Amino acid sequence: MKNFAKAAVAGIASVACLQAPLSLADSASDDRGWYVGGEFSHVRGEAEIGRLYKLDEEGLGLGVYGGYNFSNWFGLEGTVFQSNDMSDDREDLANAYYSSLSFMPKFTLNVSDTFGLFVKAGPTFVLYNEEYDDYYYDRRYWDDEADWSEVLFGAGAGAQIKLENGIRLRVAYDYTSGTLDETWDTWDAPSRRVDVTLERVSFGVHYQF
Repeated sequence: MKNFAKAAVAGIASVACLQAPLSLADSASDDRGWYVGGEFSHVRGEAEIGRLYKLDEEGLGLGVYGGYNFSNWFGLEGTVFQSNDMSDDREDLANAYYSSLSFMPKFTLNVSDTFGLFVKAGPTFVLYNEEYDDYYYDRRYWDDEADWSEVLFGAGAGAQIKLENGIRLRVAYDYTSGTLDETWDTWDAPSRRVDVTLERVSFGVHYQF
């Protein structure tokens, strides 16, 4: 977590340094209204499967986000995220993925006409999926796939630069942690519950309508 927090701070600081030469936006810019964009993330996922094992890996992810700004300082934002395969070298584990869907109020501090800092927090639906290759445990073969999911509390912070023609660039750090329950409740998963921590440092671009 410390490395991810440091990376996020470094990214936000870099955006702050860039805002002077990139001050191309109209000083009367108004960010009220709808916006939509995409993001690329560096991801750290930690999953503790009962007392069986603990997965702690880093990977990449893609996301789509958008929302509505009611004013230049308050809005609502939704984000859909999907990681790449983040499995480790555990025997019989073929793939492991994280997915999330969040909907959060967002508060922005406009430091200048072109640069702002924001924080957001709210409910986040997290899904953790494992795919197995002939998984055998407790003298039986389990299903070749298991899912755990739950609505958790997530939070994020970041920085944004306003460019011309409604284009916005941003860097953000998102954090979610909690316990997921077996999605289908069939007792076919290796564990009924999974403790997860999901961190993302993302770089995004969106269009403000």
